Amino acid sequence: MKYEKHQLFCEICSIEFESSNSYHNHLARHGQLAPYPCAKCTKAFQKRADLSRHIVTEHKDDISDDKTCSICELTFTARFHLKRHNATKHSDIKPYKCKQQGCEKTFAR
Repeated sequence: MKYEKHQLFCEICSIEFESSNSYHNHLARHGQLAPYPCAKCTKAFQKRADLSRHIVTEHKDDISDDKTCSICELTFTARFHLKRHNATKHSDIKPYKCKQQGCEKTFAR
């Protein structure tokens, strides 16, 4: 069985990317995307690392060791998995668009 690589293209300058992280970092350079919103305030960030830095510096007292989703009560083994779950399951942010002609579907990851 052969698997297709999902390649991402910048709609502004047509550069091709194989990883979503590289794609998002590139889009941030164009100033077009801030897909990482802070759950504690109204700020949003272009890079996940910037959001993490913001949370640690601005909301340090609010950080808990709990790894249970406050919305659906699923429990995770790592905080990273909980954050990814919240970003993909409980967020309307869907920065990936299907490249199939005529398809308008968008995806979180």
